[in-house]
Amino acid sequence: MEIIRVNDELKHHWDSFVQTNVTDGGLLQSWQWGDFQKSLDNQIFRLALIDDQNQFQAAVLVVKHELQFEYNYLYCPRGPVISAVSPPDLSSLFAEIKKIAKEEKSFLIRVDPPWKLGNEKQLINLGFRKGEYEIQPKCSLMIDITKSEEELLSQMKQKTRYNISLAERKGVKIRISNEIADMEAFWQLTKQTSSRDGFSPHTKE
Repeated sequence: MEIIRVNDELKHHWDSFVQTNVTDGGLLQSWQWGDFQKSLDNQIFRLALIDDQNQFQAAVLVVKHELQFEYNYLYCPRGPVISAVSPPDLSSLFAEIKKIAKEEKSFLIRVDPPWKLGNEKQLINLGFRKGEYEIQPKCSLMIDITKSEEELLSQMKQKTRYNISLAERKGVKIRISNEIADMEAFWQLTKQTSSRDGFSPHTKE
């Protein structure tokens, strides 16, 4: 196994590997997400673990986030993405990430892998510890929207159906908008919800 820094020539190979090895499509480890982060002036690093046939066995997009007073940290959103990687190879991959952290003078490496629950032990063995709060959702639900509204509602919990019905009676409507005023209203609702439920929202920007 060998760890490489991935360049533009392997873009399609990268996305194919990511999409094949995660159930949610791998948006936050996709090539496009890395390019989006660069457009925000965040430095990124793309690493891959390849086998003797030059096939990807693991891939990780690492994003450097700058903080005040010249501090920074490295973040792997929903990464690394792995296929079949042994603990020593996984350790080598994280050793490379730690090397980047040292070069960039990062005070923290945060990872948010799309692995099944119970695999956290691998990260603990590598010196990581569970964070006090989540950045990404703990789980994702996928819904087949080709089904009728009645079928979808019948598969929901009674409390969920009640809340949907209550929202309709209260006049709640959903629509697509590009209006800045609507974005401000959404932001105010987000602040109220996060304050009430005790979580930290993303910034307004």
